[in-house]
Amino acid sequence: MADLSDVSNMLVAELAAYLYPNGTSNPVSPVVNSKVKVFAGWPQPEDLDADLGAGWGYISIYPLDTEKQLLVTQRDWQAGTLAAATITASVAGQVVTLAGTVSAGQNVAIAVNGTAYIVAAQDGGTLSGLAAALATLISADVPATSSGAAVTVPSAKTLAASVGTSGTMTRALRRQQKVFQMTAWASGHAQRDQLGAAIDQALSPLSRAALTDGSVGVLHYSRSMQDDSMQKQRIYRRHVLFAVDYMTTQSTTGTTVLDANATIVGGIDVNIST
Repeated sequence: MADLSDVSNMLVAELAAYLYPNGTSNPVSPVVNSKVKVFAGWPQPEDLDADLGAGWGYISIYPLDTEKQLLVTQRDWQAGTLAAATITASVAGQVVTLAGTVSAGQNVAIAVNGTAYIVAAQDGGTLSGLAAALATLISADVPATSSGAAVTVPSAKTLAASVGTSGTMTRALRRQQKVFQMTAWASGHAQRDQLGAAIDQALSPLSRAALTDGSVGVLHYSRSMQDDSMQKQRIYRRHVLFAVDYMTTQSTTGTTVLDANATIVGGIDVNIST
């Protein structure tokens, strides 16, 4: 689920990518011509004094108390990433042939005359074992046999086969707008101004940015302030504030629907509707 730490990390990543377009093997940013540390949180005073004295610049990202709840228009589960199937099923005439590699998390279905029969693959299983299990289920209603990885249904008027896997599903619990403060820390005016401009240039073109749970944050520029209150300690700051709209989400695992009206054999019949 996305929370304020995920948004902070996204802002860190965007700023670091802008400051170091060629990577960080050279600590001097080609954008501001100085070494820069970008991080979420607030700097430790002893580290700040030592690093600024050594020519480093800082950019810190900190969430402020300013927050408001936004309207959520969609709270239904939405499909996310789906695992790739390692089993295939092909139909030729009255024969279904399985191929590939058997692993858990997959379901194999054969639909005979509109009725689906489903078997779950298990780690350590075999294609011939899956075929035998499917033939056994089907033969309770119509004649069916298996030979190796093939299932034959001689009297089938219609025959179809499919393989399903599992994947993630996500839904929005709420949506909020929170203000994040990006602060440039430097030992002089010139470096402070370069860092402040870099924050603006890195984030202002972004209207939307991806978060780690697959949702999207929407950025709105808020305001900027110069702060020379610590100039006696030779610390100069600029605060650049952005409001970010983001969702707090919940994720779970689901399986793909192989048949909208499936008969699952194994104790009770369950009607699955999509």
